Amino acid sequence: MIDLNLKQFTPQLLVQSRELISRFLRKTPLLQIQDGTKSSNEQQYGLKIESMQLGGSFKIRGALSAVLTPDRENQLKGICAVSAGNHAIAVSLAGMMVGCKATVVIPTSASNPLRIQLCKDYGANVVLCDDREKAFPLAMEICKQENLDFIHPFDSPYTVMGAATVAAEIMEQAPQVDAIFVPIGGGGLLSGTLAQIQAVNPQIKIIGVEPQGSEKMKASLDLGRPVTGFLSNTIADSLTPPMLGQIAYEMGQKYLYDLVSVTDEAIIQAVQECYAMYRLPIEPSGACALAGLRVYSQKQRFNFPVAILSGSNIPLENFKHFLET
Repeated sequence: MIDLNLKQFTPQLLVQSRELISRFLRKTPLLQIQDGTKSSNEQQYGLKIESMQLGGSFKIRGALSAVLTPDRENQLKGICAVSAGNHAIAVSLAGMMVGCKATVVIPTSASNPLRIQLCKDYGANVVLCDDREKAFPLAMEICKQENLDFIHPFDSPYTVMGAATVAAEIMEQAPQVDAIFVPIGGGGLLSGTLAQIQAVNPQIKIIGVEPQGSEKMKASLDLGRPVTGFLSNTIADSLTPPMLGQIAYEMGQKYLYDLVSVTDEAIIQAVQECYAMYRLPIEPSGACALAGLRVYSQKQRFNFPVAILSGSNIPLENFKHFLET
């Protein structure tokens, strides 16, 4: 088992993890964009379109990394996850890919019919939980009763190594990248990005983006430990687990360049921009990093920043509402 210490995320280990899961994944596109005219307002940047990944988000990377790890090879009787939706979809899909039973616990307060149906389409058993605070304990109890392996949505070394493959692709597709904007929920994508960048090119700046109303990294850094029982209030529902992961906290404390928070209004504007300019249907959580790039550029500009568009699992009626807002 891998220790939570960053030193364990060596370049060799990250390469091995990528090789393990890459045959199952898409290498998602990275759009390189030149904004504006040749003036002082011109900005070059990239969009890493993880919304086009299998399962509609980056989450399948971590789910497959956890399922395919040699620690579990040929031993899986089934897997279980708790999630507002995207990780649940990813674990359901990973279970289908490797041929094992998947059970997913989804809090009703954060559920939507599209995500639930996708989990069922991939063959998972869906358990809805009325109390968001009890979703994790319920999932652990199901694991105990049914002898299932718990696949953590963000606070597992294997999940982190899977998420790290996003940054590995970014550096290949845009060698000129000097900053990456990463949305923060529980912190899995942030942890993976930091692990990859610190192992390969620590000169690249990592800026975490949090929606106002769900600023768990900021609260954790202020508190001196990862927050738990956090009640979020934002349209970016995929970024609203009730806690920040220990790995994300420890790595963020040491290696995060900066944090930026974005309003729901800024997130909606980013959703609209993605569709109007590039015909990309991005969910609010998925557009959060682009909103952060826009806000942060008023404070500091980079030569070639990249924003990760992390997901696209949103019902059509909700997406239409955001376009018309």
